[in-house]
Amino acid sequence: MSKPEHSDNKNQKNTWRICAIFLPDLKGTSTTTVTSTLHLFEPLAQEIFTITGNFPENTISSEKIHIINIGIKQEDNTRSPMVVRLGRFILLQLKISYNLIKIASKIDIVFLAAGTQALFLPALAAKLLRKRLILMHLGLGVSLRKGYQTFFEKTLFGVGKYVFPWFVELMERVNYCLSDRIIDFLPNSDSPRSKRYSKKTSFGGSRFYVDTESFKVERNLSNRENLVGYIGRFEEVKGVMNFVRAIPLMLRESAVSKVLIAGDGQQRDDIEKVIKDANWGNETTLMGWIPHNELPQYLNEIKLLVIPSYVEVGPHLIFEAIACGTPVLATSVGVMPSVIKDGETVRFLPQS
Repeated sequence: MSKPEHSDNKNQKNTWRICAIFLPDLKGTSTTTVTSTLHLFEPLAQEIFTITGNFPENTISSEKIHIINIGIKQEDNTRSPMVVRLGRFILLQLKISYNLIKIASKIDIVFLAAGTQALFLPALAAKLLRKRLILMHLGLGVSLRKGYQTFFEKTLFGVGKYVFPWFVELMERVNYCLSDRIIDFLPNSDSPRSKRYSKKTSFGGSRFYVDTESFKVERNLSNRENLVGYIGRFEEVKGVMNFVRAIPLMLRESAVSKVLIAGDGQQRDDIEKVIKDANWGNETTLMGWIPHNELPQYLNEIKLLVIPSYVEVGPHLIFEAIACGTPVLATSVGVMPSVIKDGETVRFLPQS
């Protein structure tokens, strides 16, 4: 990102006035993506406006950061009719665009965070308002397309998994054209966009900020119970059911004595049924979302964290686990293969 034109002091580095746009999270409990990005922006910006859905305003104490909640959540759309999904998607964009227009005189840069690269209306609004548009792309190529196909696989009698991912990618390509700068997580992205827009693409951008004052080793691994954990959304792309199905194998053929499953999502009822039917209640703890400020405590109790996802951006959790000295068993997805060496703190699982 370059300095906005309104600044006359070339040596001043914190004159940016930024509006960062994030997708509302599913349950309103996960704040990691927003807070980590804002922590990275804070030293660089004079003022930061954050447009999202239901972010807890008391989470951020900085006077220069302003939270704008648009009063809408990203609903669990996977079982809704497609017309309902599209309606919610359009309404989300209209609300974001409206709030963007309201603060137009107070900002110079509009930043579309990872996951918002298909929000065409806010991107168009930013350009019509003559704001510099920065887009952060996941840089996951084929892996990301598989995630789209999984999300839409049961729509239009199975045809939707081919039609709607194409439409989402079309909106992304339009936004690439509108953007002044594209930031890619990965320098080895397999997306054709990497070459087509190479002149305005920067690689290595990251929102994976870890507060090492909170996330640190509090309990040595040798002093922890043989507890294996999964923490995350209960969705098919997260591979959580593969973890659940592996519980009897872990309890029977390894030193595992306890299993923790924390989070929420569309597969919660399925997980509860499997645990109840198998009578794993004594060995397995199923709980809801862990507040982020309590996460270091849990990561310091877990002896092995399992991340069996089919698709990921990061995940952020893996960096927080490493900071707490917690070994991780994960699939080789997201940014992990680019930043982590297999066998050193992390062991990669083969994807089926």
